[in-house]
Amino acid sequence: MINNKLNERTQDTVWEIFPLDRQLPKSTVLHLFEKAYSQSEDKNILACNSPETKRIREAYWSLFGCVALDIVEQKDHSLVIPSSDANDIHFLSQNDLTAVRPRMNCQSFDVKEYFHYSATSGFEKFIQEKVNPRRKDYGIIIGVQADIENLNPALLIGDQDDRPIILISSTSASQKSILEGRVVFVMDDKIVLDTTISLLDHITRTNKIIIYQDVLRGLPY
Repeated sequence: MINNKLNERTQDTVWEIFPLDRQLPKSTVLHLFEKAYSQSEDKNILACNSPETKRIREAYWSLFGCVALDIVEQKDHSLVIPSSDANDIHFLSQNDLTAVRPRMNCQSFDVKEYFHYSATSGFEKFIQEKVNPRRKDYGIIIGVQADIENLNPALLIGDQDDRPIILISSTSASQKSILEGRVVFVMDDKIVLDTTISLLDHITRTNKIIIYQDVLRGLPY
């Protein structure tokens, strides 16, 4: 009976490059991202504000955000790419690993992208217009594709009741690997992490797609 229910959930899974509304380990998201990226004729898709590649870009930035959460909270997180437009990504972690049935903690984030056309107005204006209005509602991941030399992470520092903000950019203008980036994590009115993250230092490459069968709607758990 249990296997039949799991098979039904698997068959009912909606895919949009990634399985939607399913709990996914980082390795699965990385595998599907690299597959989509390698099959794309345009290798500049991460810097192109196209609706067709929105899911790919959001998953890419979210992998860095997920690893940053692992580091800051000292626990493992998985990802949920929702079908709802309310948020772009959920990060799940277990609250109490000693409990018989551990409950899951969900943190919801939106992904904002700082493109070349955004840079013409400046990073400070981008923060004021795209980040500040929502920083108390949910976490925000900022993926930077332009003007990385003039970023000022201190502009992200707000109040103690703000949700976390994760800033992700290349480590330098000459960086070639897309699997490495500078990550700045702002939480509790201060910068708690400013480091270089290589995804392959934290995520094991695999060709196996693992999908946990939780069906998540709205705010899970």
